Amino acid sequence: RDGLAVDDFSVTFKNDPTWTDTTSTPCDFIVEELAYITSIENTTTSVSIQFDEIEGASGYLITLDEVLDEHVFGFPTDGDSYQLGDFIDDTKVIGITTTGSFSYSELNPGNNYFITVTPFYECEESIFYGTEDYVDFTTIDPCDDPLSYYSEYYDITSSATTVEFSFSPVDGAVGYIVLLDTGYEDEGYDWGLPVDGSTYTEGEYIGASLVAYVGTDTTITVDNLSESTTYLLSVNPIFNCDELNVYGDY
Repeated sequence: RDGLAVDDFSVTFKNDPTWTDTTSTPCDFIVEELAYITSIENTTTSVSIQFDEIEGASGYLITLDEVLDEHVFGFPTDGDSYQLGDFIDDTKVIGITTTGSFSYSELNPGNNYFITVTPFYECEESIFYGTEDYVDFTTIDPCDDPLSYYSEYYDITSSATTVEFSFSPVDGAVGYIVLLDTGYEDEGYDWGLPVDGSTYTEGEYIGASLVAYVGTDTTITVDNLSESTTYLLSVNPIFNCDELNVYGDY
């Protein structure tokens, strides 16, 4: 400017022997390649998926969307890393895995969801996200058909006055009622069945059936039995449907 100049200006570069090239990992992935979801199984509160693995992917980001009014779907941004429980808009990060299978069990019964698998790649000191594959599903609502849910029943011949037994948990059940019957082979036996909307306490009778237990444990102890007597222990799962107790079959 104005004819001014700087004479004899030069730049000299020095070699730093401690410097290391950290950007040599090539970003040669194909972002259009999908980790295709090949199978899905869902229950009342859980979902499990299988998907194809992609050669070269560093891992897979698993996200969940619960389909609600005014829901905003979120998508991962290149350069950003995420942790379990993070939200991208209204989309929740529920998994980060390196294998082609994933399970999650914190869902609500009878709700609509999207589960999405997005491959990610780590290179050039950053993280890049590929193209997502997703599947929508609805969790099972036991209130739609509670009689299709059952736990177990046991015929036992008591050799003592106390017996301890365990039964399998029922997905979505808020508790269990265990009924105790004896003499049920007699004609006209008054089987007791719990009535939806009713609440029962241990020690009362429904017909000829004794309520031996009400609670959430799946291992219980039944007392006051008679030795050498045959009993039937029946387990009914309890569901909460519109704030009422609804009983499954046994």
